[in-house]
Amino acid sequence: MRSYTILFTPSGFTSNQTEKATVSALFHECYKSSGTNPDVHKWVLKAEYYFRLIEHRELQEARKTAKQSSRNAHLAIIVSIFMSTLSMIVAICVSGSPS
Repeated sequence: MRSYTILFTPSGFTSNQTEKATVSALFHECYKSSGTNPDVHKWVLKAEYYFRLIEHRELQEARKTAKQSSRNAHLAIIVSIFMSTLSMIVAICVSGSPS
């Protein structure tokens, strides 16, 4: 797999030209032309990159779900602390009052 990290801007090139060249190289690596007619260009994502896209989307969904689960766990802990404190206060009030 190729790496397209730009560490410096070559002399004579602007950052914009280097960026365009990098994007163009990435595009041609990830897509292939599926048309047989040279006048019509139809680009299709290569299978390897399609599966990488699916994995990336699954990773994003997993991160989102993990964040929500963490929030729910923190909320459950807060509710648990509140309820146990409340039950102790009620127990102290009930035991301290004359029957």
